[in-house]
Amino acid sequence: RRAIVACRRQHARHLRLKAAAIKLQTQWRGVMARQQLQHLRETARRLHETAMAVKVQSWWRASWCRMIFNYETGVLKAAVRMARGGLQRRRYQRLRAAVCQAQAWRRGTVACRKQRSAYQSLREATIVLQTAWRAR
Repeated sequence: RRAIVACRRQHARHLRLKAAAIKLQTQWRGVMARQQLQHLRETARRLHETAMAVKVQSWWRASWCRMIFNYETGVLKAAVRMARGGLQRRRYQRLRAAVCQAQAWRRGTVACRKQRSAYQSLREATIVLQTAWRAR
């Protein structure tokens, strides 16, 4: 009888110790889970902040690159316009010089014809006069 009572007491004590150990383990797991959750939240917050910083930096770099590209494109367009303007001016000057040369040649030809015609008229008049003088 004594052994049965002692056995029951020991069994009850074992059950209490087992329940206390389970309760202690459950609480410890809860503490660890809360710490892990807190760590995960901190990591997620840091990742979110990092992602936001990366987005802001990326936006800034893109804006800066667009600004530089637009500036350089404007400079390049201005240089092209200036170069084209210079080409047009040189073409116009060459064309004008060619036209002036052609006009000068034409004027010379016309003046030469007039002078030759005047000479011919004068020569014919001289021949007529000499013929009339000699025929007398």
